[in-house]
Amino acid sequence: MKFIPLKIIGIVGVVALLTSCDSTRIVSSYEAPNQEKVYSNIYVVGISGESMPENMMEDVMVRQLEQKGFVAAADEDTFDPKMDITDENKSKVEGKLDSRGYDALLTFSLVDVDEELDYVQGAYSPGYYPTAYGYYNNYWGYYTHYAPAAYSRGYYTSETVYHMEANLYDVESGKLVWAARSETIEPASATTLSKNFAQTVVDELADEGIIRNDNNTAMD
Repeated sequence: MKFIPLKIIGIVGVVALLTSCDSTRIVSSYEAPNQEKVYSNIYVVGISGESMPENMMEDVMVRQLEQKGFVAAADEDTFDPKMDITDENKSKVEGKLDSRGYDALLTFSLVDVDEELDYVQGAYSPGYYPTAYGYYNNYWGYYTHYAPAAYSRGYYTSETVYHMEANLYDVESGKLVWAARSETIEPASATTLSKNFAQTVVDELADEGIIRNDNNTAMD
């Protein structure tokens, strides 16, 4: 977590600072041109291997969708990492999804994990407003104001950032409908990361009008 002088941010900033970590935000997204189809029956597939608890993250995503009123599911029998990607197997998977009424396939994966290192300077400048501060009026005023801060020692802070990706595909055509990259800073646990990521993705899809929970017909 980055350290920020409290005199800069005030009360509102303190609240924002305390809630800035352990949360997920979308950093980039894509929507297919002329996208008008709306989806409500969603099949979830995690593609994270051993880097993350895949089954748990799938379950969290499914629960998040269900809480919003969508029909959603995920199981290990439909997509198997060891499965040969042949036309026959692809047809079996597509037929299974179609027969159960799923119109969208939502995949997610962990793209990267990195450590961000920031150097915080000892000096702090509130901005360049010479006429607003009396210490600008003469050399000694300016020197005695800034010298202690300028020669104070800075420090380094680091934070772990998890980069996740989510993609929504149309089951009928197999084409990409929507994609997004997200980042989560310093999650407390894999469970926290999963919940924050799932909520952010589902909320974004709903806000964009790509998913809507009307007339659900998919079978369990």
